[in-house]
Amino acid sequence: MYACANICTPLSILICFYLSIYLSIYLSIYLSIYLFRSLFISIYLSIYLFRSLFISIYLSIYLSIYLSISFVVCSYLSIYLSIYLSIYLSISFVSANIYLSMQISLFLSFFLSFFLSFLIRIYLWKFLLYLSIYLSIYLSIYLFFNDPPTPHLTLQNAFFLFSRLLKCGILDTASRVNIETAAEVFRVAVASLPWQQYGSWRLFSNTG
Repeated sequence: MYACANICTPLSILICFYLSIYLSIYLSIYLSIYLFRSLFISIYLSIYLFRSLFISIYLSIYLSIYLSISFVVCSYLSIYLSIYLSIYLSISFVSANIYLSMQISLFLSFFLSFFLSFLIRIYLWKFLLYLSIYLSIYLSIYLFFNDPPTPHLTLQNAFFLFSRLLKCGILDTASRVNIETAAEVFRVAVASLPWQQYGSWRLFSNTG
């Protein structure tokens, strides 16, 4: 009985360890693909669905926030699922020394899941949230002044707007996503572009 328990204990720990790694990596890859998909959905909605500038900006921001919150919820859910799986496997495979096996399995699964989820949340979630918001705003501004758009000018002005807003430090202020921030981003973006060549710059100029 004890010999069987001594064999099953490290076996269950090993099984929990590999299953925790597999579950964490699988969920991380799946959620990463989901976030990339949300980025393209947001850009697609900005280009093809919403022709009005302000509706496009606010709905794109709302979509980005909603998808990012869903991603964070799924990330925490992956941690809890991994912990639950480790507890279940520990109770199922081990007849003795359950407490020790559960503690080791919990530690391994929680550490792996939390570490991977933490990296994804910090580096991928924030980057794609910002990128989705900014690209949606830039494309919305451009489509407002160019209907129908030309591919060459669309690409050129999108990169120009992106570089100008990076230099203005909007990345820091846009972490507080609200109406004031969106309005400020829009104001700086419009002021940064040479709208004279399009003939619509007087709409945003204080001088008549």
